[in-house]
Order: sequence, then structure tokens, then C-alpha cells
Amino acid sequence: MATDQLSRLVERAMNDPAFISRAQADLDGTLAAEDISLDSDEMAAVREFHSQIVGLSEEEIQGRLSESNRQQGPM
Repeated sequence: MATDQLSRLVERAMNDPAFISRAQADLDGTLAAEDISLDSDEMAAVREFHSQIVGLSEEEIQGRLSESNRQQGPM
């Protein structure tokens, strides 16, 4: 189920700064390398979030991820 994949993506991003760096540089390549497959709505949300975090520091990104995770609730 794609929601499991989205949860995996968020968890990985929250716990692995190197993953965030790779995803900032090459989102599609990073997702493919991690075998994360999302449906079109989820991918659109990830792309939107990605566009908002480009150029932010690791701490700022972690803050945004935590905020988003709180707003979404458990997946």
C-alpha cells in the first residue's frame, strides 16, 4: 500500500540526514534507489514539500517534517 511507502519515506527523512541531502539533490533518483513507490497524489504532495525545503538547513527541514507529521497524524 502506498501509505506504507509514504510513512517509510517520512520516517527515513526524519532519521537520516544523508537521505534528506540525497533527496534534495535528486528526489526521483533517491526514491527509486530506496524502492519507494508512491501513488500520484502522494507524489504530488512529496514534490510540493520538496519544493518548500530546497535550500533549508537540516534543522529547518526536521522542523517542517515534525510539523507535517503532527498535522497528518499517524499514517
